[in-house]
Amino acid sequence: MSPVDSETVQSWIEIAKERIALRQPLIDAGAASQATLESWSEWKMAYGRALFLKGEPLTQIRKAFRDAAGGFERVFQMSYDTSAPQYLGSKADPTTVTDVTAIEGLDSALIAGDPGLARRLALWIPPEPSDPSTPLELRCYTRGLQQFVLDEPGKAKGFLSQVLQKHNNTVPKRGYQRNYYTLALALSGIVDGSDATFNEGLRQQAEFYRGAARGENSDTAEEHICDHLVALGNLGLGHGREVAEKIPFLPAALLLSAVPQPH
Repeated sequence: MSPVDSETVQSWIEIAKERIALRQPLIDAGAASQATLESWSEWKMAYGRALFLKGEPLTQIRKAFRDAAGGFERVFQMSYDTSAPQYLGSKADPTTVTDVTAIEGLDSALIAGDPGLARRLALWIPPEPSDPSTPLELRCYTRGLQQFVLDEPGKAKGFLSQVLQKHNNTVPKRGYQRNYYTLALALSGIVDGSDATFNEGLRQQAEFYRGAARGENSDTAEEHICDHLVALGNLGLGHGREVAEKIPFLPAALLLSAVPQPH
């Protein structure tokens, strides 16, 4: 992971602000397509990461992620909420409501420290992926996270067990399988109340993410911050778990106070 200088961080902030501003008139007019709203939300996430690296107040950073989560929520409502003013029914775009997008939305809400928003978004994640070719690891991790956010730990455990059992409780070597297995492992530690499993999953995810930080995420704020790790760190802290040690790509300053939530 290369060092980051203030000029580079400022350029990331300006690029994100520019991309957000390009889409803002359509958002404000309620005329944005799902693809536009999805892209706006992703740029809000990029803005939040860059603000953190600049050292801006956590209130601003969390607002950016909260805005992003709210945008993702609207994307899913346009597909699935028949009472929403912008519900599209059969005209909805299935490519904007994938399981990857669902995780982005839940991650954003959890990074923002807004479990209520995470629950609202989770309500609109469908029981089956919009893409039938979605691999089991991604499908089951998405619904495990969804069900746990909805206070259904038993259902969450059922989905997560499918991922862990498929690989005989051994971290797989293939990219996407390794990614979602390690996330499922960390989440299962939260579900089962095991700090050891939770932290092992976080460590394994950080090790997986190291490759992305050196590759596709290099020269971006994502080279320094893993959204999944921050989101699961906050979720775990909120349910009585402890992040036991310094985890790469998981800035401690983005974590919430360890105040257990009722479950």
